[in-house]
Amino acid sequence: MKTPIHFIFACGSRCYSTDFLIKYDLRKFSGPFDYLFIDFETSLTIINNNFGDFLTDIVLFNKNENKTSLFYPKNTNKVENKLEELLKENLIGYMRFNYNPKTLFINQNYLREEKLCGNLYHWDKICIFKHHDLIDDSVYSKLKTRCERFKKIINNHFSNTILFYITKIKTIKNITSYLNWILSLKEKYNIQSYIIIIICSDNLDDGHYFIYNCLFIVKKVEPYLDQFEKYEYDNDLKDINYDNEINIIREYFDFNLTEKSNC
Repeated sequence: MKTPIHFIFACGSRCYSTDFLIKYDLRKFSGPFDYLFIDFETSLTIINNNFGDFLTDIVLFNKNENKTSLFYPKNTNKVENKLEELLKENLIGYMRFNYNPKTLFINQNYLREEKLCGNLYHWDKICIFKHHDLIDDSVYSKLKTRCERFKKIINNHFSNTILFYITKIKTIKNITSYLNWILSLKEKYNIQSYIIIIICSDNLDDGHYFIYNCLFIVKKVEPYLDQFEKYEYDNDLKDINYDNEINIIREYFDFNLTEKSNC
């Protein structure tokens, strides 16, 4: 028997998780993690923290204008000096996409300073608002509204809610260890809702596993260096077909999604 689902939210790792939901008509309204660079553990951390640090300690970063600025300060600056160092590098980007002329709003609460480099792809902990002008009060207010709506839904309707994530390109030596790691995060951060993760792997064949309310779908993709040569971004929806994955998802879940007006 399929599980009825009324809400589904993208949780990273970047825009194409949201684009996937839009493409397959699974997005009825915006979520707080839409169109962000964010890793899965960070999204769970933020949910578990009740979004307390999600919109605080934001570093505005623009390499072409050679500046960093702190907005909505709450805690002591943790990584701003390291970001200042990155201003001196030739390129700030994601794979081959150049972010030098762009303004990025970086939440410094969820970064590992020693892991920061010019290629955002290699940041293992990341929370960057790349399509949100957080200086604009209306944008900031809209994000706060999305957070409050999400908290209400995840607290009251967790048994009919999915958190959805598409990974970066992964070479996985032991799939059991990887699945157990995700399950441990679910327990650690007290996530009661369903989870769907599409694991984009360059070494594993297609397959799927449904364990403890988590649906893991392994998708065989081209290695990082091959995709780097062809695409600006990894695993892009406009270049890679996900019809098989949505068919698997629909085998387990019956989507009767709630409109925003009814939340």
